[in-house]
Amino acid sequence: DAFVYFDESRCRGTDMKLKADAVAFLTAGPGMCKDKLMQGAARMRQLDKGQQLIFGLAPDVAAKVAAGSRHPPGQTGGRGGASALPQL
Repeated sequence: DAFVYFDESRCRGTDMKLKADAVAFLTAGPGMCKDKLMQGAARMRQLDKGQQLIFGLAPDVAAKVAAGSRHPPGQTGGRGGASALPQL
């Protein structure tokens, strides 16, 4: 088993083979653009084969996501492979 840390400035273009059951914890704070969030999520190359994303959101970001969502906080909306933590 291994713990891999990709920070914002070093995740673009990084490719490391991760186990099929690997779990990624992505954080998002105010001012983070969608491109940077998607670059972090893209490190998980096998989301359709068992890898998972967990999102850790700053309280103000969680409120904005919840306000723009049709799903209650903590639900994925049926896409699978991702779950959300309302607040850090």
